[in-house]
Amino acid sequence: MGARREDITCEQRMQIAVEVLKSNREHGRVVELARSHKVWRKTIYEIGAKGKELLFEGLNPGQHGPQVGEKLIAVNRDRRVRASVVLTEVGVSQREISFCLGERLDTSPSVGWINGERDRLERAAAVITRAWQPEIGESLAGDEIYAHGQPDLLVVGNESLDIYGLSRHTGQLQDVKARISQLQALGQQLQSWSGRIYQCINSLLRPFLAGRKQTDQGCLELFRFLHNVRPFQRGKRAGFSPAQLVGLDLPDDPLSLLGLKPKVLL
Repeated sequence: MGARREDITCEQRMQIAVEVLKSNREHGRVVELARSHKVWRKTIYEIGAKGKELLFEGLNPGQHGPQVGEKLIAVNRDRRVRASVVLTEVGVSQREISFCLGERLDTSPSVGWINGERDRLERAAAVITRAWQPEIGESLAGDEIYAHGQPDLLVVGNESLDIYGLSRHTGQLQDVKARISQLQALGQQLQSWSGRIYQCINSLLRPFLAGRKQTDQGCLELFRFLHNVRPFQRGKRAGFSPAQLVGLDLPDDPLSLLGLKPKVLL
């Protein structure tokens, strides 16, 4: 009779609960269960009551239709940084990022903290994008793309829309020969010159730069990274990112390349 209740396994507890909850339970059955498991009858009744409680909770149909479940999240540095990256990507300014995080995650990091983390991510993105070596060749399109009145030299794959190069220049390039020379300096051969590609990338870059008072090469490298790793949502490229379309291997969570923990671990 001195055996601890913890000595009874989960399977045994389930069997005890079933026996106790039977509507046609034989007289003396609780005494038999108490003797076989070397516990008090009170313990047997408590196990039965707990089993009834769990069955009622699990089998109760509740309200009809889909229900919004609750999910608890841990607010840590990685989650704050990840949120700030996504907000930056869609054009939210640094001050507004602090406001959004305060509303969404109940944490309001300073603008200095946001700028510091962004600078770190920009440096990491520059290292990654410069090391990428596309395995699938394609024709390229190039043009100048303007941000805050300054021209940036853009090189994009015509099929994948992968950004091969996006670099800041202090002055406007004067002629096609100078542009081609700049493109060849990036190690790519310009095969076509398409305004359509320019319009597409410009529409994506504009909101990214909207929250920035000024831009530099680091900002452009971060944009290039985020653009190349984001899968397309529609069209013939749906489900694949530009980087994947040119033969690059990406982890399930591309932001982990920037030093962030994978989202599944947050």
